[in-house]
Amino acid sequence: MDRARAALTAFRANPDTLDDLYRAICQDIVEHVGSTRASIWLFNGVKDAIISQCLFDSRDGTFSGGVTLSEDDFPQYFDAIKRDLKIVAPDAEHHPATSCFDEIY
Repeated sequence: MDRARAALTAFRANPDTLDDLYRAICQDIVEHVGSTRASIWLFNGVKDAIISQCLFDSRDGTFSGGVTLSEDDFPQYFDAIKRDLKIVAPDAEHHPATSCFDEIY
């Protein structure tokens, strides 16, 4: 988590480095958890959509962001994250909150 700690220190000194902080957090998650992808999403103002702030894919080393997911399109997912703010889905294809993403993933 050294990358994220360094980015947080830089962000505190210069808030314009928020994107760098998000990137460092996603890279550290992938490295320490052993996943291939990690992302940061934030709710919009009315909490009926989430917007990807940063997605890191370690398979090709790319970063992306700006994708919006709507509660109208994924109601079971939004119910779960509004209730718990986290979803543990070891089998995302069959998990009730995440199976709705089968077609887009």
